[in-house]
Amino acid sequence: MPSQMSNTVSTRSSEESRSNRKQNPRLKLTYFQLPHRGEFVRVILAAGGIEYQDDRRDFSGWAELKETLPFGSLPVLYLDDKLFASELSAITKFAGRLGGLYPKDLVEQLRVDEMESKLWGLFEEFNKCYHAGFLPWDPPHSPEKHAEMQREFEKVTFPKWAQSMIEYRKLMGTGKYLIGDKMTIADCYLWVIRNYMESANFNGTPFRGFRKYSFFDPLHKNVTKNEGIKNYYRNLRLTAAEKPLYSRFLRHWNFDDEGHINNTQALSCGGATLRQKREPKENRYIKS
Repeated sequence: MPSQMSNTVSTRSSEESRSNRKQNPRLKLTYFQLPHRGEFVRVILAAGGIEYQDDRRDFSGWAELKETLPFGSLPVLYLDDKLFASELSAITKFAGRLGGLYPKDLVEQLRVDEMESKLWGLFEEFNKCYHAGFLPWDPPHSPEKHAEMQREFEKVTFPKWAQSMIEYRKLMGTGKYLIGDKMTIADCYLWVIRNYMESANFNGTPFRGFRKYSFFDPLHKNVTKNEGIKNYYRNLRLTAAEKPLYSRFLRHWNFDDEGHINNTQALSCGGATLRQKREPKENRYIKS
């Protein structure tokens, strides 16, 4: 039998949660026990204060489960115990609407969708270059080819992407978040992607390109301050397999010996961790 964990996630007070249950149907999010594609949805639901069942699966029963899914992939969303949505972008927008993180204004929706597209493109390109051992490609690339791809990503792809984000925001105006002063799903995407790229999960090579652009730091800090997100991670009960993945994903937050987060006050983005352990300055994530 496949191993799984299932927890009801609530980031609101008891009174707010009771009110929320009256307004929203029962939601269940099914994804693997790791901070990857499904973490976008988890963070958006947490930021919006939406209660849901967090159904976490390991890979032992994946082949059988995959055959039952319309698109053969996770995450999927269940509504009142019925399969409801199977495509990530649609799920994140739905979650954003529930929690007030997807705008009603059509022009603002366009801006959010543009940001989502740019961020997802970076996420996919990063996976192609850095997670060769975890994500199979056809045909498989040699280690030399992947080293070449990583150098290209570091020196060309990411700087070009980062500069385009900076220029885009100049055109769209300023604010605490990517699009003005209201947090949206685009900010959650950026937050998860930066944590993910810097985590060194799956291949042991953390990416440090974001640290060259101070533009991204306040955006990351403002999302980290969200009470719903802090409560979500504070209440996580991690398995032995999840603990190292999340401890790297949340590299500025402390974990106790049982895998529980016991400090969510660190809001820095680069440099020292909560324990003030500074990382070496040399670039270690590209092997020449």
